[in-house]
Amino acid sequence: YVLDGSASPKETELAMYLCLPYALGGYGIERPRLNYHIDIPPSMRKFSSKSYCVCDLCWPDANLVFEYDSKLHHSGEGQRARDSKRSNTLISLGYTVVSVTSIQIGSGEDVNKLAQIAAKFTGKRLRYRDPGFTRKHWELRALLSKPPI
Repeated sequence: YVLDGSASPKETELAMYLCLPYALGGYGIERPRLNYHIDIPPSMRKFSSKSYCVCDLCWPDANLVFEYDSKLHHSGEGQRARDSKRSNTLISLGYTVVSVTSIQIGSGEDVNKLAQIAAKFTGKRLRYRDPGFTRKHWELRALLSKPPI
């Protein structure tokens, strides 16, 4: 169930929450492309210092990007400026960019909100049944959030 191309454990965790089937505690959303390259057309490169953007989780057909903002790689004024420039470039290309933090990934309520956003853009109708789904989701959260041995 782990998708290829992840650059961090938190990206993997988020993708699993969103994409695993309901029976395993996930939301059953279409699988994103991880660390997906989006080429920037030459006419738009004056807004960006690169010829492409790398997106943590991307649903290209839905023009949706989830960017995981880790404390390690997204702190400092310079990095925040680069992140902002990348987001602005993607938005100008027609993508919706959603920033995701480790606090959000650690919150069942916030992951549910992120799943609703992804479902809306990908055309997925969320139809899980409670309390069974909630129990399975919390089991999945307990499994994925365990520290490595």
